[in-house]
Amino acid sequence: MYVNYGSVTVMTKDHLKEFAWGLANSKHSFLWIVRPDVVVGDSAILPNEFFEETKDRGLLVSWCPQDQVLAHPSIAVFLTHWGTLCGKYVLVCLLFAGHFSLTNKRIVGMLVPLGGLAWRSTMM
Repeated sequence: MYVNYGSVTVMTKDHLKEFAWGLANSKHSFLWIVRPDVVVGDSAILPNEFFEETKDRGLLVSWCPQDQVLAHPSIAVFLTHWGTLCGKYVLVCLLFAGHFSLTNKRIVGMLVPLGGLAWRSTMM
């Protein structure tokens, strides 16, 4: 799984931790791009227990060449903030404030009937 929120999305420290534990509890391997400024007014610091839980299947970095990562055959799921749509992957979107525009509503309307998308957002 490739996880990237893009270059603009920010979240709270609690959202970051909740999402981290969701990844850990999924038991799937992942590459997670965590920008140093992703947390509003704070550093993107996760508990040591998260790293211990995911040490054999998780990699966190602050940047990567996304086109090369998405071209790799081991990537089957792309979890994003919704700013990108890739037809080759199972696309999982975590919407944050400002991302649910009219365009995105139309895309969601096209994908949901096909079973291509599911989400839960506490930000709307």
